[in-house]
Amino acid sequence: MDLYFKPFVDDLRDLHENGFDCLPPDFDASITVTVHTFLAPVDSVERCSLQNVHQYNGEYARIVYAQGKQ
Repeated sequence: MDLYFKPFVDDLRDLHENGFDCLPPDFDASITVTVHTFLAPVDSVERCSLQNVHQYNGEYARIVYAQGKQ
């Protein structure tokens, strides 16, 4: 797994520490944008509370917003 994620993690660290320069429209000078990520290995029940949505067996489904039965 380290071999798979290492390039991704290295890029995220670089973007967090150094950022990247860009020139937004209607600006005279460039700005530095830094990236901050929130990665957490959680189970499917906890993921719903982090995303602020009902879990799969809740009153409203996560994707389909039609009222369901419990």
